[in-house]
Amino acid sequence: MIKFLTLLTACSILYGADYPDETKLSNELKPLLKFTVMGCGPYHPKVKKAMKQYVALDNKEQSSQFIAHLGDVCPGKDAKKMNEAADGGESVFVEMRSLLYGNNTIPSFFLIGDNETTDQIDSVRAFSFWQKHLLEPNEAFAFKINRQKNRPENFSFVVDDVLI
Repeated sequence: MIKFLTLLTACSILYGADYPDETKLSNELKPLLKFTVMGCGPYHPKVKKAMKQYVALDNKEQSSQFIAHLGDVCPGKDAKKMNEAADGGESVFVEMRSLLYGNNTIPSFFLIGDNETTDQIDSVRAFSFWQKHLLEPNEAFAFKINRQKNRPENFSFVVDDVLI
């Protein structure tokens, strides 16, 4: 019963009723905010291909108001390999930017994960790659961004009166 009530509460938060008076309820629920969330990769070629196809489909259908990648663009276990790469692993960040931002008209952004920073042998260099390639959202991102002064990777924005 508790799980059902939790699910019902979550659905009530995610889906609001279309009514002028907030004290009255409606039987017809309409989605207020639609977005896509992903994370942890893609790490493998097949999954990278699938991500490109999904982003293309999302663009075709315009089914999301924004796309968020929740971090971990590289496997934590590959930290040593990234550090030993000729470019210090920068190509991973370049590729992730291209996968999500390339040919994408939906506002999109990356959040930082531990795999691309603290799990890295040279976390300062890895963080600089993340800042260079993934800190800023894509060009379609038109929402006003509020950033934390000393930690610009922490930010918020508002979509349809919802704080993200």
